[in-house]
Amino acid sequence: KTQEPLEIFLKNYPDDIWITNDESLFDYHPTAKLQSTLNTRSFIDQWIKPLLTSPLPLPGGGSARIEVGETLTAIDINTSSAVNSGYEGFFGHDMENLFAFNKRILPTVAHAIELFKLGGILLIDLPRMNKPEEREFLKKQMRQLTRGTCTQVLGFTKAGLLELLVPRREMD
Repeated sequence: KTQEPLEIFLKNYPDDIWITNDESLFDYHPTAKLQSTLNTRSFIDQWIKPLLTSPLPLPGGGSARIEVGETLTAIDINTSSAVNSGYEGFFGHDMENLFAFNKRILPTVAHAIELFKLGGILLIDLPRMNKPEEREFLKKQMRQLTRGTCTQVLGFTKAGLLELLVPRREMD
């Protein structure tokens, strides 16, 4: 909301980024060091947008691509690396494997929604399943995963996309 500078601190390895305005936090972590001071917009452009535009790895293979738009956010789930890895007997796109895959990755997708503070209308393009009871199970699973938030799990669209309505949030 503001254009106040953010102090960005990094540990010695580049995957661990801490953001704080309280430098005393690092009295307890001597290996952390100040990398740079950026305004909010350049921080989002440099650190957050690349995370949102690169594929998010999913447990056991597969990936998610998050496309944030003005009117909605689409999350596309790709199973190709899960199929190729043979994870838990995933040998092709049979329906039983797709249901197991969807159950396994849904917690990661729910966590990404919170982590990236995604909001508005979200459509998740999960691999298609034919059984209504499997879609109902995933809808209930997503409701359980988002319990305690203001997220509304609306269900599956006619096109087979899991639809959510999440209050818009600003980055802290």
